[in-house]
Amino acid sequence: MQVYRVADGEYLGEEPGCSIARDRGDGVTVDADDGPRIFIVEDDAGVAEALVDALGRLGFALCGIAENGEAALRLLPRARPDLVLIDLDLSSGLSGVEIAERLGDDLNAALIFLTSNSHAELAERALRAESAALLHKPFHLQVLKASIEMALFKHRAERQLSAANRALADKADELERSLALVQATLDATADGLLVVDRAGHLSANRQLLALWGIDPGAELRDDELRARLEAPLVDPAALTRDADEGASHLLFADDGRILERRCRRQRVGDLEVGCVFSFRDVTREFETHEALRILSTGLAHLSGEALLRELCHQLARLLDCDAAFVSTLPQGHAEGRLITLWVDGEERRPDAFAVAELPLEAILRDAVVVVDEGARARFPASRALAQLGAESCVFELLRDRAGRHIGLIGAVCRRPLAHPDRVAPILSLFAVLAKTNLLRAREAVTAEAVFEFSPDGLLIVRADGEIVAANSCAENLLGYARGELVGTSIDALVPDSHRDGHARRRAHFHGGTVARYLGSIDEPLKACRRDGDTIPVDIGLGPFSSADGAFVVVSLRDLRAHVRAAEERASLELQLRQLQKMEALGTLAGGIAHDFNNILGAIVANIELLRADLRETPAMERLEEVSAAADRATLLVRQILAFSRQQSPQRRVIVLAGVVREATTLLRATLPARIHLHLQIDDDPAILADATQIHQVLMNLGTNALHAIGDAHGEIVIRLQTTPIGRRTPRCAHDRYAELSVRDDGCGMDAATLDRIFDPFFTTKPTGEGSGLGLSVVHGIVIDHGGELAVDSAPGRGTTFTVLLPLAAEEPETAPVERHEPLPGDDSRVILIDDDPVLATVGEALLTRLGYQVRTFTDPCVALEALRAAPESCDLVLTDCNMPKLSGLDIARALRELRPELPLVLVSGHTGRSDEEIARAGIRYRLDKPYNLVSLNQTLAAARGVPERDPGEAT
Repeated sequence: MQVYRVADGEYLGEEPGCSIARDRGDGVTVDADDGPRIFIVEDDAGVAEALVDALGRLGFALCGIAENGEAALRLLPRARPDLVLIDLDLSSGLSGVEIAERLGDDLNAALIFLTSNSHAELAERALRAESAALLHKPFHLQVLKASIEMALFKHRAERQLSAANRALADKADELERSLALVQATLDATADGLLVVDRAGHLSANRQLLALWGIDPGAELRDDELRARLEAPLVDPAALTRDADEGASHLLFADDGRILERRCRRQRVGDLEVGCVFSFRDVTREFETHEALRILSTGLAHLSGEALLRELCHQLARLLDCDAAFVSTLPQGHAEGRLITLWVDGEERRPDAFAVAELPLEAILRDAVVVVDEGARARFPASRALAQLGAESCVFELLRDRAGRHIGLIGAVCRRPLAHPDRVAPILSLFAVLAKTNLLRAREAVTAEAVFEFSPDGLLIVRADGEIVAANSCAENLLGYARGELVGTSIDALVPDSHRDGHARRRAHFHGGTVARYLGSIDEPLKACRRDGDTIPVDIGLGPFSSADGAFVVVSLRDLRAHVRAAEERASLELQLRQLQKMEALGTLAGGIAHDFNNILGAIVANIELLRADLRETPAMERLEEVSAAADRATLLVRQILAFSRQQSPQRRVIVLAGVVREATTLLRATLPARIHLHLQIDDDPAILADATQIHQVLMNLGTNALHAIGDAHGEIVIRLQTTPIGRRTPRCAHDRYAELSVRDDGCGMDAATLDRIFDPFFTTKPTGEGSGLGLSVVHGIVIDHGGELAVDSAPGRGTTFTVLLPLAAEEPETAPVERHEPLPGDDSRVILIDDDPVLATVGEALLTRLGYQVRTFTDPCVALEALRAAPESCDLVLTDCNMPKLSGLDIARALRELRPELPLVLVSGHTGRSDEEIARAGIRYRLDKPYNLVSLNQTLAAARGVPERDPGEAT
């Protein structure tokens, strides 16, 4: 890690030999309570440390550090800094400018971009950011201080100036809106307003001018306005003198209009500055007074169609019309039903004319239609108007609260209307009552349908417990016929254990008026069916009152399906916990295998060293047995590591026989002695597959076979062969397949089990003994590889699983032939880094045996310092992957910047990293633990680019 130091206010650069303990996550945050809060975004740990030290000397408070753009975007909004020191040239991910641009106004902090060699365009983008400054590396301590103080001052000044400008603009907008609002209010007021100030000046709004027939757009002087206002209706001087504030006066005009006048004196403190007079035309109010009296008193005792009949009678009389009617008008089409018709003071049959014969197109378009004369000429196609002899007419469309039309009310006259503008308001009053009546009738039908077809069982119960109504769902739920439920007591549906206190609880509930909901999925209530069974239910109680007394709507929701679902969910949660436990066990096994791999590495390396020393001696035979045992242990550890590794599948052309042999060896080690495992390989096919997943398929099928045999003695047969497919299916689209079968002589399965055998979490094992995922995973892997999975089983006949995998079109890669003699190292200089002292020692011995000059380090930081001090002092680096302080990937990244052409070999039995991550670190050569002289020499020769030579050429 690069470390920077600051001394005497001067930035000195990097200091070898120093290390800083840093969190390897996305960022480190530090709480700061006093002073300006400063946040650092810097991917170079040394520069970040230098900035922390410098800020501490300058007395500034640090509130956070981010090592990359993604961490900065996540941490900065939470840190809320006053200033951000941000590296303009971050090595990966987002640049400093992109971070600032993404945060935008959400950052609300001053910015100082740090740069050493950024190009002009990036620097120009940085300076365009609000409250931003640019500071070049290296920097002096006082320059840093001055830059921070200047940036903070500039940021505060910009914010204050922006706030002041916004406040000033808001005040100006508010004043302009107020003036506009005053004028708009005057013009929008329905009343005519006349303002008379103390000097006698007049001001009138548009409505007052309209009342006197004056052009509202005319600009009149005071004398002109006085001349146009007719006395004695309006005499400004007399009004000002005799005005009685708050009093209402009625003025009768020559044209029959009735005006209401009111006065309001205007004062500023105790000083009277003028008077405001309002004038309103109340002619229609007087004319509608009689209509209101009829609607409120004459029709109050009626309802239904009787109300509508009397409504039409009074409407025709009040409007002095010859006919009036009310009809329905369903939404979406022009068909309607004439409910009542009143003509010439008498009620007529509703079939006197069809609603469709009215001018519906105009009514549906305009909602209110008033024709004062010439009605038949305007609507010549209307047979209803012709039949009634209409000269004038008025119609209004009746709408519900959602705006949908539901009906129509209208009146027809055989002469022109005297005041058509006064007829429509009266009709609207009658329309309100007609609409309410139609809606009430429709809602009654809707309520009946909702009650009947509710998905819950509904009962209506009196206060004494008698059931007065039940819907069809209640019949099905409780097993009673509706006639059996109605008239019985609700107590009959309560289980015996709760029936004694139910009457008391029912009486207590009727004392309140709040709805209640009883029961839940976790603790459902019970209801008794006619057959005596009890079922889980959720109960809702809704009290209401009517003219017939107090009632309660009881809703019964069937919870049987919910209870079953809750039981299944609990079972699935138990299986999930088992799966998580198995995953943790796999992780633990991987960690143990990794440590054991290091032990094997020391054993294998020492065997290689002893093999040369003990050649042609009696101990050589024993040594070869130890070597064979170590090889078997190595294979076992590698298989465990492969199963515990969590990474994306890596498919390549593999020889299936070798994978099957390895998996069988591992499976045989897990089987008890009473189970015989036979392997039969009839062919050696090659497939395109992930070897680890094929291992997993065989292990899961073998484990399933073991559980099928149980505690009895049994046999498992694994067979591999190549088979042609007679016909192609959507999944089997190839001609030849590798057929892998696993057969056991266990208990077998019935048809019901076979139907669900591949369902996730389905298991026939007792609770806690299986996750139910093994065969589901097998099925997913096989299908994902383009194959087919079949099962043949019957109770007492055992089970055979057959896996078909398509053969690969390419030949598998040929493994290199192992050499039993090392190739020379040509005195090449190698640096070996391994934190395990034993592996470092035996690795050095093996490299020396191969003819390399070796320098060994157990501390990766010390090794990296040595390489930085003398980059040309070695020809190759051999490093372990998993080490404290620095990993092998960290070493590779540092060497890529220090000396890109230097070969590096990564040594590991289990990296814990993906292949993509290793490739991004620039690592091309890998050596698996444990390694011997041959694999070590071949890997190093490939890394050095040296062609392999015959062992006889070694010196």
